[in-house]
Amino acid sequence: MPAFVAGDNGAPGTVFKAIVPADADLPLYNDGFVRKLFVGGAGNLVIMGWDGTIVTLAVLAGQELNVAPKQIRAATTATLIVAYY
Repeated sequence: MPAFVAGDNGAPGTVFKAIVPADADLPLYNDGFVRKLFVGGAGNLVIMGWDGTIVTLAVLAGQELNVAPKQIRAATTATLIVAYY
């Protein structure tokens, strides 16, 4: 698990990566975790947290989520997902 540094969770993303849902860990950037997700197309976003818990979120087009998931699962139907690092 990457180190979560106290006080930097509110910092803006500086690197952006398009994400293709898969049952695999999201890439880290410079040992950093995803700070936020942007969803361009509405649907279900199936994410796995660092503790292994999997949840399904109904998301709207254009929605930003303040989450730092370990995975975005293949069962996701939302589209145009961008991770902010």
